[in-house]
Amino acid sequence: MNRFKLLYVGVLAVGMLSGCGAKSGPNADGSTDGSQVADGSGQGIGRMGAGESSLGADGRRRGAGSGGAGYGDGSGGLSGQEPVHRVFFGFNADNVSDEAARILTDNARWIQQKKPSEIIVEGHCDERGTREFNLALGQKRAEAVKQFLSTQGVDWSRIRTVSFGKERPLVSGHDDFAWSQNRRAELVLR
Repeated sequence: MNRFKLLYVGVLAVGMLSGCGAKSGPNADGSTDGSQVADGSGQGIGRMGAGESSLGADGRRRGAGSGGAGYGDGSGGLSGQEPVHRVFFGFNADNVSDEAARILTDNARWIQQKKPSEIIVEGHCDERGTREFNLALGQKRAEAVKQFLSTQGVDWSRIRTVSFGKERPLVSGHDDFAWSQNRRAELVLR
């Protein structure tokens, strides 16, 4: 019986120690991981680390040396550069966060200046939940972005929305990081 207790305590200790490697608390910039800036609601905008880059919804490379905001000049403003194409949402949320609103305001200005011929807002979800639930939630996210852009002066009739639900994850994985990256809306501007 004593060996069983010793084994049980050893398994508990290993289980507790395995959780100690997880990072907790904010980074120096206030973000909770290298990919999102929280706004207090569990939502935020995508943030890439120095030297990292990603492909936008239109397939163009973004991010390297951009200061994390997704603009090629590091200013966080338009300056003739394309806007950030991705905003993130909280778990089961479809409301536009303060950070997403800032990004979408810049997007609206860019759209009004450059007048792209096609504006598509794609709604995406993480893998949790049924296919039907995630398709509906992705549509709500896309519609929320469309509504926000229209309040900023973008012609409502020029914006098309589509939901991909959980069918097109940005990041593979079954953890909080992957889920946070997959809860998003992407703008396709052509």
